[in-house]
Amino acid sequence: MRTALIGDDAGLAWSATLEADWSPTHAVAVGDTVVVSSSWEIDEGTEITAHRPDGSVAWQGSGYGGALLAPVGDDQVLICDSSESWTVSVEDGS
Repeated sequence: MRTALIGDDAGLAWSATLEADWSPTHAVAVGDTVVVSSSWEIDEGTEITAHRPDGSVAWQGSGYGGALLAPVGDDQVLICDSSESWTVSVEDGS
């Protein structure tokens, strides 16, 4: 199990378990949403997952290579993978 977010009281707020062969690459908090990228070295795939404050999945996307993430304002995230960059809404991934 990998800890994804620690609450103000220093207790575990929620955690996410990655499938075998996946490694966390990057994480960023935008508002109350945490976006995490994870990579699978076998085919250089990247999974991008947005988590709500309770840890449930808001949306998922994919990319190529290890994706880096950066907040853009208070409602978007910039995703840069090995082949392109794009900005998405943290609310629904659009």
